Amino acid sequence: MKTKLFFVLLLALAIVSMPSRVLAQADRGAIKGEVQDVQKANVPGAQLTLKNEATGVSASTISSASGEFNFLNLAPGSYTLMTAAKGFSTATQEHISVAVGRTLGITVTLQPGLVEQTVTVSANAASIDTQTSDIGTVITPREIKDLPVPLSGDMRNPLSFVVLTPGVNGSVPGATPDYRLHISGSASFSDEVYIDGIPVSNTNFTGDISSNHPP
Repeated sequence: MKTKLFFVLLLALAIVSMPSRVLAQADRGAIKGEVQDVQKANVPGAQLTLKNEATGVSASTISSASGEFNFLNLAPGSYTLMTAAKGFSTATQEHISVAVGRTLGITVTLQPGLVEQTVTVSANAASIDTQTSDIGTVITPREIKDLPVPLSGDMRNPLSFVVLTPGVNGSVPGATPDYRLHISGSASFSDEVYIDGIPVSNTNFTGDISSNHPP
């Protein structure tokens, strides 16, 4: 009896924790890369600090024996990466763009010198995901305001912008979106809708039903 009760509790815990792990990845991005010197040799033990340029929130890690590093579960936005290692100048890469559902690959090349010396690269890193096949799209507040997508009523509906994501098709007749979305060939009403990690799908139809939400 105790064994059966333990199994039931363990199963319940697994079911409860599963959505949180899935959602943690659904609205997040990641950075994976390697640290090397000018001779393309791996640099282990490098100290890497990643800072969100909008919020100031930072995270740190150390490159592995093979020079690899990763930052997971990152909120979409622009980041600055600082890399320091003994015998090398500190490298700073600014305006690294992290997008939803994408893993950005970065190679940090350290120049010989003192740690007090800093080499800054101020350029937008190309948002090319070489790590996964996941697809995600970030719609900025300016795009929500300016793009000529159909309106429903007097406010923008966030689901009107879903069709801007590669692989998503939908019929939006007239000025009222009917939300018949097809993601990568899936059937209509088979997708999930979340706002800030909370499911907002219509409980009767289990699909992409939503009321208008101002941006």
